[in-house]
Amino acid sequence: MTTSHSRRAMLALAAVSGLTVPAWATEAPRTYAAMSLIADGLRNVGHEGTTGSLLANNPRVMSPLDFDVLELPALRAVLGAVMAADKNAKVMPLKITDAAVYARQGDFIDGGRAVLPGELLEPLRQSAITHLVLVTRHRAEARMDSGVLTLGSGTVEGVGFYLDREYQLRQQERSEVTTGYLAPFVYLKASLIDLKTLRVVNTQVSTYGRVWTASGKDVGADPWTILGDAEKIRVLREMIQKQVTSAVTKLLAGPA
Repeated sequence: MTTSHSRRAMLALAAVSGLTVPAWATEAPRTYAAMSLIADGLRNVGHEGTTGSLLANNPRVMSPLDFDVLELPALRAVLGAVMAADKNAKVMPLKITDAAVYARQGDFIDGGRAVLPGELLEPLRQSAITHLVLVTRHRAEARMDSGVLTLGSGTVEGVGFYLDREYQLRQQERSEVTTGYLAPFVYLKASLIDLKTLRVVNTQVSTYGRVWTASGKDVGADPWTILGDAEKIRVLREMIQKQVTSAVTKLLAGPA
């Protein structure tokens, strides 16, 4: 079946079933660029327990990472989600390693319009790219999921670990009380940008943090050591894959 026939069939099916047809099903095939700017480093945040302290100013440390460690998995997740949602589209991945671009990412969206620097925008337009899927860091309140309740204070953004060495958490299934926890987190925003008009077509925010605690013989250990270095990266990769895929899938299923 040709592409035009496939689109007509999809529209007919949608009309019968009452389904919402995403924009890419009713227009000429799109050519996407995919860009991720969430994982140039780990943004590690410590719980601030001092009475009267500003919650947004929890101690935080930025640990730089090479592109291949977490940003490449994030970019691959963007590509996979785009290709799964729009099988007729072409997708070009963009590898960004310029620290200045990461630092300015908060300025790339102004309300419903994109404000992309010329050094990014012009090459994309010259390459006949019609849409940009942009994944950036998102800052929001720390809400780490323990499976029973959400924990944390202050704010987090991007990719990293929330560390609390004071909170006492009862493990009901083991009748243990642990002190402190470690919570890897992924906080991101996905934006779909029409490069012809610079209109932000749709946005999706994804925020997730998962609480890890010590158990058994390890109860009482420093929460930072609950996961080893390799395990920390593995857990974050899995979380990035899930959160990016979900956000971009919803992004492309949204309004035209």
